Amino acid sequence: MEAEKEHIAVTEANKLGIRCSMNLISFTAYTDAELLGAVEKIVASCQVEMIYFADSRGSVCPESVYSLYSEVRKVWKAA
Repeated sequence: MEAEKEHIAVTEANKLGIRCSMNLISFTAYTDAELLGAVEKIVASCQVEMIYFADSRGSVCPESVYSLYSEVRKVWKAA
């Protein structure tokens, strides 16, 4: 999952006092491990108030959402 430029932009915005959110589109194209890795990277170095997982492909089921949400909450404590 490539998000280096976006990560830098969020970090710089944080330095300026700008409140940020992160939108991860087509999240079903990635494994849970890849998504959790991205979330861990985001929360380790910058502050986002919301992480939005967009089901752009229309292929996610409620059980998958709950499972991913549970894992994300272990590493990210929302602002």
